[in-house]
Amino acid sequence: MTAHFGHWSTSLLYFGPVVVLVGFLAIQSWRERRRARRED
Repeated sequence: MTAHFGHWSTSLLYFGPVVVLVGFLAIQSWRERRRARRED
């Protein structure tokens, strides 16, 4: 059986902010590495 959207939506409420945070940290790390390479 598949879960209906109500079950998925509650999971996304918890998982969504984690994905956003990990994405933000990944972008920041990428930008820092780019900046360090430019300075060399």
